[in-house]
Amino acid sequence: MKIQFVSRHQCQLMILDGFFEENDYDLISISDTNKEKELMKKYWLQFKKDSNAAIFLNFRDIEGTESGFTENKAKQIRRFVQQTFKRKKNIIVHCLVGVSRSGAVAKWINNHYICCDPFLDDYVGYNLYVYCVLDESVEY
Repeated sequence: MKIQFVSRHQCQLMILDGFFEENDYDLISISDTNKEKELMKKYWLQFKKDSNAAIFLNFRDIEGTESGFTENKAKQIRRFVQQTFKRKKNIIVHCLVGVSRSGAVAKWINNHYICCDPFLDDYVGYNLYVYCVLDESVEY
């Protein structure tokens, strides 16, 4: 499984350019607000022409419970990634800037699924709160 994390703008260009049609990637979309989440979902549905899956979430890029990132959202991500892994697909994760929240999700996937991406192994710009909530949501 390959994991990439990008900005919202990069993700929109990838959708528009047919990246998801040409490659075997599913999408984890992270927005700040519900309105932004719905706009991204509409964009995905308008331009995508393939069978790739997507999940759309919203929470803010701050550390702590004020972010709106909950155990429930962590479980949604975990279930989505499990299905993607079973289907042998790759994952694109995006947030607004493509650094902190998406980096946390990508790093967690890399570590949990032992993907051994050296960039993600060493990546330090991620949102620690998001990473920890994801890690604590794992059911063994």
